[in-house]
Amino acid sequence: MDGDGQGRRRRRRGPKRRHVVQFSLDDGEYAELEEAAARDGLSRGAYAANAALTGARCWAAGRCAAGGAP
Repeated sequence: MDGDGQGRRRRRRGPKRRHVVQFSLDDGEYAELEEAAARDGLSRGAYAANAALTGARCWAAGRCAAGGAP
């Protein structure tokens, strides 16, 4: 990682995503996201997209409680 906390870009896995979703985090939430993404070897955006889609798919399949928790 370089000094600003960003990792290097890697090749995309799969098709390009064309839609943008934005959300805000407090400092603690951002730190959690950054740590989890680094642990999985993903960018913050890729990690957040995967987490959002996992929650949405879980909810749609009726396997999650309210709030998206399994």
